[in-house]
Formats: sequence, C-alpha cells, structure tokens
Amino acid sequence: MKKTALTFACIILLSSLILNPSMSANGSNSTATVTQLWKFTTDSESFSTPIVADGLIYTTSWNTLYCINASTGTQIWSRNALFIRFTVENGYVYLNEVPQGNSQGDVACLNAFNGDEIWKFPYATSFNSPVVLGNYVYVAGSIGPYPDFNHGFVYAIEASSGRVKWQFTINSRANSVAVSENFVFVSFHNENYTEGLFYGEGICALDASTGRLIWNIPSNDYLNRVQGTPPIIQSNKVYLSYNNYTKADSNKVTGGGVYALDTLNGSLLWNFRISTPVSLPTVTNSHC
Repeated sequence: MKKTALTFACIILLSSLILNPSMSANGSNSTATVTQLWKFTTDSESFSTPIVADGLIYTTSWNTLYCINASTGTQIWSRNALFIRFTVENGYVYLNEVPQGNSQGDVACLNAFNGDEIWKFPYATSFNSPVVLGNYVYVAGSIGPYPDFNHGFVYAIEASSGRVKWQFTINSRANSVAVSENFVFVSFHNENYTEGLFYGEGICALDASTGRLIWNIPSNDYLNRVQGTPPIIQSNKVYLSYNNYTKADSNKVTGGGVYALDTLNGSLLWNFRISTPVSLPTVTNSHC
C-alpha cells in the first residue's frame, strides 16, 4: 500500500475568538477566526484519533506511534510497529503491537513522556486497545492463522510490572473488552462459515479479580461486527451493538440493533432492532 505524507492538523481546531464591539447580549453578532498554531506531517495518508494527556498528543499513522508536544507541534518520540492500539493512563502508554518482521504481537508499557519501554509481554496475533482500571491492564485478542483467529484470550496484567494475574481462553475470537469494578465483559465471534453465516457469536462476563467465567450468552445475532466497538457498562447494565448478515452474502448487512443485558447474570433486558447497520451506541442519563 502506498504511503503518502499527511499533515496532522487537529490542533488547528483550537481557535481564538474575536468579539465584535457591537456584539449583542446573545452573541449573535460575534465573529470568530481560526488560528493555525502549528502543523505536523506524519508518514502516511491517515492517522488515528489523537489522545491528549499532560500537554502531549499521541496518535498513530500507518506503522508509527507519535508523541507530539501539544503547544509547539514538535515530535517528542515515536515507536514503529504494525497494528498499534494504545491507551494513555497515569503517565504511561499501554499498547498492543506487532513488531515489524514478527508474526506475534506484544503488550507493552512505555513511559509516556520519553517513550522508554518499561515492560513487554508477548501476547497474540490480533487485538484491540488495552483497558486500564486500577492497578491492572486488561487486553483481549486472538491467536490463529490469518484471517481465522479462532482462539481468543483475555489477560489481566499488572500495570506496573507486566506480570500476568490471570488468563482466560475462549474458542472464538475475542473481539473487544470492557471493564467495570467487578466484571470484565468480552464480546466474541468465530469467523468460520456455515452457509455464509457467522457463528459462535456472543458475550461473556468474567470475574475481574480471578478471570472466572460468570456467565456466557451466545446469540443468533452477530455482535459487535463494527471493529473496535466494545460493550458499554452503565448502571448495572451492559449495552452492545450488533449487525446481521444474509445467507446469500456474508458481507451484506440486513440490519442491526442494540442489546441491554443485566451485568450480574446476563439476562436480556431488551433488544432494539433497526433495518440499518449499527455502530457504537452512546449511553447518557439512562438513555441509549
């Protein structure tokens, strides 16, 4: 794939507001100008949604993770790897990566300010961003020949040392993970086909302290087919989206919906269906 340099321009969204002297009380006569503070050129034509923490910006572009000074646009450090997924928390960057030239990936912890590696744990072939809660990093992913990934794993790793507290194995791809104080929720799917349909779809809940399976809910719907879409936890409920596919064309979406499940036992509270694809739901004030 051809790589094309691209100017990273998110900081341009910062603006200075110039108020008209005759501005009315409701501000209807105000004018605003956008001031470009700096620009930073990446090594490819796309980049991930940036994360801003402690005066620094973190973003990935093609096969590079960048750390940029938010005030000046100066690069502080970078790290090269494939399929980088990362989280910034408490002065550290936790990332899932496949080092170039390798077939197996790592979970790594970096100093967020200088990029120095604190620890690294060899992990899997495919995974999503780590989730940090308290003293632990939770990672979900899969191992297997591409593109099958038929065996999934969930790890709870000590954030400071990289030592594994527990591991859970599932006979499907671990698609995404969400964590609450007591539970780790994992959506999964198996990409083997039967008459053009996916199967082995569902969600399970693990004990966050021990990794013990608490409940497992398989489904005839194809949960979280939108990549990188984790379940959402709020008020003793877990919400997750799904999309359905046809027998004739496994890539054609016929509709989707959102499930609401009880976090304690996985019982279905409601299932809202629509005739179009569904992405990540947003939950606020008990509304989804």
